[in-house]
Amino acid sequence: MDSQTKRRIIPPWPPFKQPYQSLNSAENLNLTPVPHTAGSQRSSLPSANMFSPDFHGSTAYTPDPMSETPNPLLRSPSKSSSLRKKSWLSPGWKGSSKIALTCAVVVLIANICLTIGIVAAGDKMSKGIYMVYEGSCTKTEEKDTYVHLALNAVATTLLASSNYCMQLLTSPSRREVDKAHAKRRWLDIGIPSIRNLGSLSKKKVVLWWLLGISSIPLHLIYNSVFYSALATNNYNVLYTSPDFVNGASYNTSAFPDNIYLNVTDIQSRAKQFDALDNEECIQAYAKDFVEARRNVIVVVKDPPSNQGSLFKLEDNEFPDDITPKYNAFAWICDNPDVVRQTDACCENEYGFVPCSKITPKLVKMADQWSTGGFEVDHCLSEKVQSQCHLHFSLDMMAVVLAFNVLKVIGIAYVAFRMGEPPLVNVGDAVQSFLRNPDRTTEGMCLSSHASIVASSQSGYTTGAMRYDPKRHRFGKAATWKQWSFLRAIFTLVLTGTAVCLALGINNFVGDKTIQNAWAVGLGTVRPGNLVMGWNLPGYGSTSIAVSTLIANTPQAIFSFLYICYNSLFTVMFLSRELSNLSVTAGRGRKNLRVTDPQGEQKSTYFLSLPYKYGIPLLIGSGLLHWLVSQSIFLANITIIPRDGTVPMQDEITTVAYSPIAMLFILFVGFGLLVFLFATAMRKLPIGMPLIGSNSLAISAACHPPGQLDESEREEMVQHPLSWGAVPGLSKVGDLGFSGYELDSPDDDGHNIGHCCFSDRPMEAPVRGKFYA
Repeated sequence: MDSQTKRRIIPPWPPFKQPYQSLNSAENLNLTPVPHTAGSQRSSLPSANMFSPDFHGSTAYTPDPMSETPNPLLRSPSKSSSLRKKSWLSPGWKGSSKIALTCAVVVLIANICLTIGIVAAGDKMSKGIYMVYEGSCTKTEEKDTYVHLALNAVATTLLASSNYCMQLLTSPSRREVDKAHAKRRWLDIGIPSIRNLGSLSKKKVVLWWLLGISSIPLHLIYNSVFYSALATNNYNVLYTSPDFVNGASYNTSAFPDNIYLNVTDIQSRAKQFDALDNEECIQAYAKDFVEARRNVIVVVKDPPSNQGSLFKLEDNEFPDDITPKYNAFAWICDNPDVVRQTDACCENEYGFVPCSKITPKLVKMADQWSTGGFEVDHCLSEKVQSQCHLHFSLDMMAVVLAFNVLKVIGIAYVAFRMGEPPLVNVGDAVQSFLRNPDRTTEGMCLSSHASIVASSQSGYTTGAMRYDPKRHRFGKAATWKQWSFLRAIFTLVLTGTAVCLALGINNFVGDKTIQNAWAVGLGTVRPGNLVMGWNLPGYGSTSIAVSTLIANTPQAIFSFLYICYNSLFTVMFLSRELSNLSVTAGRGRKNLRVTDPQGEQKSTYFLSLPYKYGIPLLIGSGLLHWLVSQSIFLANITIIPRDGTVPMQDEITTVAYSPIAMLFILFVGFGLLVFLFATAMRKLPIGMPLIGSNSLAISAACHPPGQLDESEREEMVQHPLSWGAVPGLSKVGDLGFSGYELDSPDDDGHNIGHCCFSDRPMEAPVRGKFYA
């Protein structure tokens, strides 16, 4: 025989290997089996079967071409596919869980190596705090941004691996499903489900809680393992004559040396200061944080006579408490006529124009700059080393490592000690119920999730149901509770972000404009965006930890939003996957997508969400988490005294916020919401009841009539399947289910059909006809 004749030949419906078992006595109903051949099958199909159950023709479908073939030929499993190669990275949930384990282990090793490297080579600032970079504040903020991008990518990978295994743990085994069905309870298949926990083994529930609880500290801490510590210098302003730098005398009684100002020392080093013209001087000191300069000598053009070489002293100090009255670098703009000269706008509620509004225009007329009552000739600036730092918290990383280890243990247990295989997706459930039908759902072939939930209070009935297909949209696949819960979370997140944005703008020190907010940028500390009143004095882990918890609490809320959002998408596409198997979908027979494929079955390392949706959603989640980390964040500002000799210590430890980052969160969140509703409005193929993730409804659709032996059922699930009505079943006695009682007979009492999944040719169910 050639290769074609060796292929498996599937006979059409019926006959079967054994005659059907009558549900009600065939003798009492006076029914006799009607012989049926392939030819008569085609001729007996009514013309309406060439169209969908909507007889108006707007939803026409392409009939299964195999139903027109007397002896359809289907490929048999190849030897290469039947001989399963044993490898560490096996397909399905086992392979996916091992990938998740690999990710968790790689993250753990990377965290350990990073910690060892920093502790060994870093500069220890105090207990548990290490400095990993010292330099300009601009570069420090730039490195801090990149570090947080990397942290969010790593955290998203670790949390996604954990969430995947949590879904595996909530996926019930067939034994657990059977126990639930025996109690008239249904479980969720293919989606993350908290309601399943009550029907799972204690081991799986404990592991689920372990992975879930271990995610919370990672959300609260991971983003603040690295944080930037900005520095600003307090400084003195000396108004002098040109010969001050040459050691000319001055009134030492009026300007004595003290711990904050040593005029003698400054005069002795004045020739080493940088000479700046007026424009350079304004630009150097018109900053919120003066990081690389300290004392400045303002050399006046027309010095007063007989007053020595030093005429006036001012100081510029960063305040411990920033209020709306704070006017940074005010000494530059202390000329009463400067507002008129520069035409700067506008006065604030306290009656003055902030110097930050004046200096951009003052720079353009720097040759006319006057300050301290003197016209400025040039400046001499003391240049110092910038002391902005990027810090690493060993204590926080220790917490991260501890929970990283817990995740590795939990994920490893899922990968290697899961026990009985879970029904991870709907393909697994269909395969299991076709191999071993569940007797509790016999005679319920048209059951939907809605019908099962509606009858859950009074017990599940097994009566025949009239076929009345409706066109459903994707969003109908999710329950109203799922939609209500997700809407509530979205409302909380978007409303909370909007409220925080409004409060932030209202309390912003400076202009409350989008231009000013944009100038602050993302994740940038400025005097105007500090949350004052939460100042936590001291230097070390305690103050950092408290501010970290305050700053990172939103991370946990946004992670919960992603889980709910992903779950809703999962149930929608799970329903589409099932609906596409219907003969009325016009897509022909399709192979089951299972986690342990055999024969012609399909496999994927994802769960019930396609890659083209799952990966963008994961990226969107990472983007949101990064924006959250840039919208409210830890702020450390070190204030260096005017003499520059006091050791560094944290003067301000609080949180800062970025209005523009909050605005971006609203845009991204609104975009995700629009994308969700746009997807929910898509239409599902008409024909099959809307099963969703309901295990009872899935089971009810997996009862092919006849007494098929184990090998036939095993062979069936390995071939392409479709859902539809069994051809030729026009009598109650043809169903072959034991213990079935007819509750809703058709007009003649006998015309009861049956729908199910099968690898044999199926026909479209007829609208208005009863099926059981």
